[in-house]
Amino acid sequence: MLNAGLVFGDHYITVQTVVEFLRMGETEEEILKQYPTLESNDIHACLVFASKVMGHRYTP
Repeated sequence: MLNAGLVFGDHYITVQTVVEFLRMGETEEEILKQYPTLESNDIHACLVFASKVMGHRYTP
């Protein structure tokens, strides 16, 4: 994994982008449809990373 401004793996989507999609109300299913190389656990990993950066705990 990486910081919010970098891509993770071969997905070419940033943690920040995933979190912003969720903040704007997109569902996990909608994000997965737009980025078919992502998996559900990738989205959860983004949230875990973001919560650690913010000093909060996230449990999927």
